[in-house]
Amino acid sequence: MDVKMPTVSVVLPVFNAAAYLPQCIESILKQSYDDFELIIVDDGSCDSSLLIMYEYAQKDDRIIIVKNRENQGLISVLNNVVILCKGKYIARMDADDWSEPNRLATQVDYLDKHDRVAIVGSWIRLFGQKNETWHYRQHDEFIKALLLFKTNGFPHNSIICRKFVFEKFKYNVSYPYIEDTELWIRIMLDAPRIKFANIPIVLTHYRISDNQTSAKHKVMQDDGYIQIITNILQRLVPGVTEAEINIHFAIINGIVPKTKKELIDMGCWVCKLSGMYNNFLPDSFAVIAEKWGLVCLRFTKRKFAYQQFIFFKPREPKFTFLFEKNFIQDEK
Repeated sequence: MDVKMPTVSVVLPVFNAAAYLPQCIESILKQSYDDFELIIVDDGSCDSSLLIMYEYAQKDDRIIIVKNRENQGLISVLNNVVILCKGKYIARMDADDWSEPNRLATQVDYLDKHDRVAIVGSWIRLFGQKNETWHYRQHDEFIKALLLFKTNGFPHNSIICRKFVFEKFKYNVSYPYIEDTELWIRIMLDAPRIKFANIPIVLTHYRISDNQTSAKHKVMQDDGYIQIITNILQRLVPGVTEAEINIHFAIINGIVPKTKKELIDMGCWVCKLSGMYNNFLPDSFAVIAEKWGLVCLRFTKRKFAYQQFIFFKPREPKFTFLFEKNFIQDEK
């Protein structure tokens, strides 16, 4: 007798998450879409997480428990678990978060209807120490261009991906705490035909607390971002100089040029980056032009800034008129 394979493999790494785990597991088991397996990986927990997993597994045979004797870390867990996944789609879940009941149904339907999209995320709602909604960009070209500017393409806990992507591309252990951003950038550079997307509704809820990776390891994250952004610039702009890389990070960090020369140097970089990037992928949503517009709007000498904005503005920007109307033509 042939055994039917599940369409979706939900991967849930767990390390000492007993306080939040029941809500997380129940949010998956109560999905309106039920053709899935839930692979829970206990990564050497020393609290009651494993006991909670077994209690749920006794009630639902869609749950598969993998136990690591010692803590291997999130990146190793995510890379190693792929071989166990039977579904053609792999969905990510974090132990302290939870999913809307229609999450899997919505994302599976999207991937079924969009053959060229390989990774799809969604908007997320923050809870705990923050209560707000994060609106991620929907279209592939928008998501990829924003990766140039230290903007993650997806909320990691919301993605569902075609299995072949995780079979071909692994998370890089050299980039802990930003392994997802590094992976999206590498996929974009090495396989630009793989399409990204976000569904513009809230499908997952993301817990904010002092114990989060982002709060505890910010310095390491920042160092990692410097490396991966430098890597992408070196790939896209052969011969990029250290000065140009510094200018790029000034744009990312919102540093306002102090002199006219600094503004002109920044404009030269924007023009160069735009040309090289558009040879690689189209900046259809004028992301680079928007960043340049924000720099010019912050410059104190507004008439000069407006002139430079027009002079260095990347070709065919669709949205820069929104910035142009804000410029004051006469210097104060």
